Amino acid sequence: MKASFCKRLYVAGVLTSGVSVSLCLGVATLGQTASSQSQVVEAVQSDKVITLHGNVHPMARPANDRGLLPDQQPVTKMHVLLQRSAAQESALQQLMAQQLDPTSPKFHGWLTPQEFGQQFGPADSDVGAVKNWLTSQGFTGLKVNNGKTLIEFNGTAGQVRNAFHTEIHSISVRGEEHFANMQEPQIPAALAPVAKGVVGLHNFHPKPMLRRLGKFQRNTSTGEVAPLFTFTDVNGTFFGVGPKDFATIYNVPTTFDGTGQTIAIVAQSNINLQDVTDFRSILGCLHIAQIVRPCLVSA
Repeated sequence: MKASFCKRLYVAGVLTSGVSVSLCLGVATLGQTASSQSQVVEAVQSDKVITLHGNVHPMARPANDRGLLPDQQPVTKMHVLLQRSAAQESALQQLMAQQLDPTSPKFHGWLTPQEFGQQFGPADSDVGAVKNWLTSQGFTGLKVNNGKTLIEFNGTAGQVRNAFHTEIHSISVRGEEHFANMQEPQIPAALAPVAKGVVGLHNFHPKPMLRRLGKFQRNTSTGEVAPLFTFTDVNGTFFGVGPKDFATIYNVPTTFDGTGQTIAIVAQSNINLQDVTDFRSILGCLHIAQIVRPCLVSA
């Protein structure tokens, strides 16, 4: 048996509408997994179809529908997700556990993507059957990834409707224009053992969940969280200055708290008094008056 190693662990997944496909995770020893056996054993007939569930985007609903997309509208970088046999999946799960077991001779030994596709991907005849059907439907630019889990193809909205029996519609969501398939796609039943789903019939792309709310510091003893008003961006560093900062900068004695001093600023503004209250609370101001009067100084 021959071992093959990569410098890094290939871990990638395709997650779409409930479909999960491992792309490229392997182990060291060749020739000990379930061999790729042809699963497409019947003739491909377009009039005998099955429905692939879980391939409609949640936003593709009547309330967002703006009508049928023109037949000639290009739809590119679509993918058919391929699946391995049950025997291959079982062997893969076993070997994945072994490669993470420090006591196993297969610990941390990885396959290249090509070797992974050879061992755990569908048989070449099955991949060829899917490609031949896609070509017969007019799709172009067919590409198979190295792990043999995806077939990429390009086409038009009309070709998608004719091949997969689903219409591509214009979709409007919160002022953004998209397109999406409105029905679950269908494929010839003969391809069902090897085709898991169809991805890319819409252009709703994932968005990061990260939201920047500003910098803060946390007291590890009390758990108290306080904002950091000093920050740096492309325009430079900006310093948040409060009453105590003013006292430090100008050497104001600590006994001075502004009592008896009045600073009047005459202006027209739709001031939010809650902002003043929050300002006093955060910066430790003690004096509160019905007339807005900052702590020691305010600009």
